[in-house]
Amino acid sequence: MVLSIVARMAASDTFAYKRDAKLQQRLAAEMSALLKQPHNSICADCGNEKTVRFCSVKLGVFLCNRCYGLHRNLGAHITRGKCIGLDAWSPEEVDFMRANGNVRVNSYYEASIPPGLQRPTASSTDNYVSGWIRDKYERRKYIPSNTAPGESAGFLPDARCIAQAGIANLASQHAGQRVAVPVTTSAPPPQLFDADFSNFDAPTHSANPRASEHAFADDLISF
Repeated sequence: MVLSIVARMAASDTFAYKRDAKLQQRLAAEMSALLKQPHNSICADCGNEKTVRFCSVKLGVFLCNRCYGLHRNLGAHITRGKCIGLDAWSPEEVDFMRANGNVRVNSYYEASIPPGLQRPTASSTDNYVSGWIRDKYERRKYIPSNTAPGESAGFLPDARCIAQAGIANLASQHAGQRVAVPVTTSAPPPQLFDADFSNFDAPTHSANPRASEHAFADDLISF
């Protein structure tokens, strides 16, 4: 009972920023200002200039209504969308969006588009845009060709990584720099105690159990 109450209190403190009206007002105003920047007011995936009022707080891009819906099909492990002017924001999410943006993110995820491949437009079909988004973010087909396997995009850690690391201002302090995302490694297995019993003599057993009983009784008497 006590543990459940403590857990609920801890969870409520985690989202305390949502209840801070002044903080939310400031963060919402900053997100609106970021959206008005020329390179962010156009959808990062299809170039649509209308209904661009969404963003991915895991990828750092601004999206139109359609691409926002298509991003939701990728899963939260790849992208997580929010609506500007409607959703609440954490300081880490705003820091991350400020540090990235459409130009920087596209310079990585669209670095090696094959010649002749047509980039989606606002008039492209939903199926075409959906395939493009999956190839771009899920399959990572157009990232720089010299990217080593397992190498990160060079972007700052997403909001969840920043929060877990306890460095909420990391994005604003290192905007534009390559930052290594800390990797959690499993601890080495504990070393077992290796005792050497080779010098110990094995216990001897008397062939006459009655003799053993008498010897034990003698010991008790002498004690």
